[in-house]
Amino acid sequence: MMLAVTIMISIAVLCMVEGILGSWKSDDSKKVREKLKLFSEAQETPMDLVGKRTLSTVPWLNDILSRINLMRRLDTMLRQANVERPVGVIVLLSLVLGLAGFSFVIFVTGSYPMSLAGCAPGSAPFLYIYFRRKRRMQKFERQLPDALDLISRSLKAGHALSTGIHVVAQEFEDPVGTEFARTERQIRLGASVEQALRALTERVTCPDLRFFTVAVTIQRETGGNLAEILDNISSLIKGRFKLKGRVRALCAEGRFSAFVLVALPFAIAFVLFLISPQYVRVLVEDPLGKMLIFMALFMIAIGMVAINKMIDVKI
Repeated sequence: MMLAVTIMISIAVLCMVEGILGSWKSDDSKKVREKLKLFSEAQETPMDLVGKRTLSTVPWLNDILSRINLMRRLDTMLRQANVERPVGVIVLLSLVLGLAGFSFVIFVTGSYPMSLAGCAPGSAPFLYIYFRRKRRMQKFERQLPDALDLISRSLKAGHALSTGIHVVAQEFEDPVGTEFARTERQIRLGASVEQALRALTERVTCPDLRFFTVAVTIQRETGGNLAEILDNISSLIKGRFKLKGRVRALCAEGRFSAFVLVALPFAIAFVLFLISPQYVRVLVEDPLGKMLIFMALFMIAIGMVAINKMIDVKI
């Protein structure tokens, strides 16, 4: 067992060293990358405006990760979450945390089945990226109606669409300001407005943004009042937000009921443990009690999923 623990710790240390070296190299070359950013995007073809990034500063790790399609999807999530670290650093950090948790549990308990639960910390980087990406995309969706209003006012003042995009890039903070600034930069480097907006929809996961892209594409092909179209799209998005807020208020009782139903068994078990520890200890130590606890947890999980499906109204 000690040999296995030693091997795990050695692998974890190796991954940590590789990750630190990759992070250190990334920090040293950050200013250089920023200076070369415009030049690198100028080399992108109009059909590939999203661009491809290096997945790791370690050459052999980059070769391995480049062959895995899942790592490309993770790189897209990193872009959408606005995380500057490459995929290789995230993967190595996950391996280090997972192996460290596995080694700690197996060292304390000596049980391999229980040590598998110690690998749970390895999922922490991916959960962080997921929730940061989700929060950033939600913020983009909230900022989008105001950005469309600003573009519409710019068009009504007689300016071109590219000028409106430039104003949005200057006036809004991340994420709308950052993403529209990149779109404006691609237009200045020679891409058409349609191609730059199509690349924007590929970088940002926002269904409402596709309405804007389709409206611009159709208007440039067939003509029409683009400012009025943008006003209608903005009003539609704001109306949907209002409806979503009303639905969320109506579903608040369901969410509170779910919280009470889930927390109540644990609260009762805690109170019983304080009043009569022997009564609860029988449930924990007896094999039949363990089976009942497992069944109860399984049924609680099913109830949470069912209630969540009931109150999750798609708008």
